[in-house]
Amino acid sequence: MLPRLLDANQNEITRLHPDKLSIRINQTPLSTATMSLPEGEPTITLRQWTELYGPYGSIGKYRVSSVKADYGEGQNISLEHGITTLGDYLTAADTTLTGTPYDIMGTLLGYQSLWQRGTMSNTGNYSVKVDRSNVLSAVLDLIKQMGAYMLTYDFSSWSVGIVALEASPSCEARLRRNAESVKITIDDNDMCTRVYAVGLTNGYMDADTVGTWGIIAKSLGTADNAVAADVQAYATQYLAEHKNPHVSLEISAQELANKTGEAIDTFAVGKMCRVALPDWNFTTEHRIVSMNYPDILGDPNNVQLSLSTTPRDLSNTLAGISNDLYGTSTVQGGGGGGGGSGKGKLAEYHTAILRNTDSVDILAWDLNGAKAAITVNANNIELKVSKNGVISSINQTAESIVISASKINLTGYVTASQLTAAFADFTASTIDTLSVTNLGVTSGVFGSLTANNTFRYGGENINKASTVVGVGLNVSKNTIHYDYGGASYSVSVVTNVSLDTDTILYLAH
Repeated sequence: MLPRLLDANQNEITRLHPDKLSIRINQTPLSTATMSLPEGEPTITLRQWTELYGPYGSIGKYRVSSVKADYGEGQNISLEHGITTLGDYLTAADTTLTGTPYDIMGTLLGYQSLWQRGTMSNTGNYSVKVDRSNVLSAVLDLIKQMGAYMLTYDFSSWSVGIVALEASPSCEARLRRNAESVKITIDDNDMCTRVYAVGLTNGYMDADTVGTWGIIAKSLGTADNAVAADVQAYATQYLAEHKNPHVSLEISAQELANKTGEAIDTFAVGKMCRVALPDWNFTTEHRIVSMNYPDILGDPNNVQLSLSTTPRDLSNTLAGISNDLYGTSTVQGGGGGGGGSGKGKLAEYHTAILRNTDSVDILAWDLNGAKAAITVNANNIELKVSKNGVISSINQTAESIVISASKINLTGYVTASQLTAAFADFTASTIDTLSVTNLGVTSGVFGSLTANNTFRYGGENINKASTVVGVGLNVSKNTIHYDYGGASYSVSVVTNVSLDTDTILYLAH
């Protein structure tokens, strides 16, 4: 398990004893590691070689990319995967390489002397344009064109190969077994539903999801003299990978294969992994694109998995993720007693920007029924928040703003030029025109109107009073009618009126 320090000929110098070692294995971009060495360990130099180990043996040779030495404290080392040495070499100027992956890789690896060509496909036809590019970038461009393929490495022979990614799951992350937490994220950062390139019909190609997500266009940047059939194939593959929102899962898990003896408990970058959450009746399949061992020495079985959607239709995945997945479960050991007990948890984050033909939607939602959305088009802006059937919204057009909610709280000084309300209760408001449903200015009955201090009517102050002079009041423009003591009275030309529930005080000319 201890890292080996190597000389220039790849021979072991000594075993290192780091305080901490963390390793991140990526499908692409390339793998990295960090290591802290205490005082007394050998002095590490830039570009020196080490061999690192995981739970199941060697995980490859890594080159030192940076060293930070704090004398009296130790050294902090950053390492990069050995394949990055391809980035030390340049290709020829302004060259287009065409042919099978086997042919192209043969040419690319010919620009350097360390790596040789391993097992890879000798069928298909691809095109890679280089112009004094570093060899590693050119190799990664080829892999990107090929789609569902990845690089493999054999450090015993220093050979690099290309293998097809598996299409069906060979491992599983399951709450109650080897997974401790799951986080789901959906975004459209890399979405594309239309690509432009010379060689495509009418100059562009649309994905079959353009009607769902709208036009999100990108240029492929292919050579002007590229073969049209190759451009068509590349565009088709690119759209297949980018035509839907990106779904990723972050899983905290335990590698239990060395305890259970079952292959389904063995994780590896590039594998298709089944994610099973039995408490929520939810299962999906995603590819492992990254594995992070945060403490390979202290807790070698603890691994953080990053899973990503494969280039396929996501309709079932998105529908499944819309299920209610909240809850907790007990993580139980599997098979040979692996795994620890604890509370499993599921976190999730959902965001999306949908560019439709005539509008843009910004969405955020969780798996517990809460959702917020902003919809913008040329005629209006709508903001809506909902949870468990309760909805509030604001809709703005050029003519009006409509606010709809069970409760609307305004804090601060409010001024309105006109106000219409079914019920009004004011303590300090200035309103030019007031219309209250149960207060008829012409002949209605005073209903739900409360004047706590001063009420202005027709430019006059109506002060609060305490003398009961009438109940059941009707008001016309300059006349007040009231019933008091079983008789009806009428007073004309009212100038000052004081209101307090069933009390009215007036002064007549």
